[in-house]
Amino acid sequence: MDKIKIRNINLLLMIVLPLTFLMVSPLSHVLMFIAIQVWARRNDMKLRDFLYFNKTKASIVLLSILIGALLAFMNFFNHFYFRVDIDFLGKSQLSSLSAFWFLLIFCIFGPIVEELFFRGLLYNFYKKKGILTAVILSSVFFSIFHYDLHRIILIFIMGVFLALLYEITQCFWIPVIVHGSINGIHTLIVLQPIAGFLKEFLYWLHGDNVWLFRIKLLLISIVLFMLAMSVVFLIMRICGNNIFEGRKIKDLISISKNDDEPLIDRNLILVFVICIILIVSVAFSSKLDWY
Repeated sequence: MDKIKIRNINLLLMIVLPLTFLMVSPLSHVLMFIAIQVWARRNDMKLRDFLYFNKTKASIVLLSILIGALLAFMNFFNHFYFRVDIDFLGKSQLSSLSAFWFLLIFCIFGPIVEELFFRGLLYNFYKKKGILTAVILSSVFFSIFHYDLHRIILIFIMGVFLALLYEITQCFWIPVIVHGSINGIHTLIVLQPIAGFLKEFLYWLHGDNVWLFRIKLLLISIVLFMLAMSVVFLIMRICGNNIFEGRKIKDLISISKNDDEPLIDRNLILVFVICIILIVSVAFSSKLDWY
């Protein structure tokens, strides 16, 4: 792992992120998976060379699913913060075949590939510059990858949770489970009969004041966030791995310094520029409606 420089990771990032924008999922995930495999073979590495696969307890798996559920509801309420279209809730229908494909692609294959790239590669290699640096950068690119201006902050928060859980548990499968749970549970709650109860709840919250409605949704999201963080600290206690204990912020940022290996290079700058252009273009083409 030490032989791989950060500039190599930045180059891989510059190649993968813009290209995935041009393809519709699951083709984007297939492309990402192929790029990871080619990169690993070219650098004579196997996935086990840079992934953590520590064994974990059943209680941690269950708590991880709970975090996925809390984040899924945050995602749900975030949608109505920007798009007040409550009437459409519950009208989505999934056939048996479409439900199977969703489960396969968005709850299994997609989470595995994304976690392999963002936590497995980006987080692990940016960790050379510190845990906090790795958490922030991997989460920033995770949010950018989804090209959704409405949810960019929420997806960043999800990325932070996934990176923290990966570091705490030292198990690659935990963020995969959380990621898959978010996708699966969010789909279930927008289908009948759960959607019916949530629709009534949203109408009750809305009243006749859109801005007051948004404040209520924000408060609910804050409560869900705090609950999710409480579960993270519980997992930290069960694992016995308090990543913050005895460390100052500067230690989390620069655990190991290496002046010969800069974190920011032209590849990383190009990634930011290209992705910002893509996000802005998507935002304008979709004609953002804040009301």
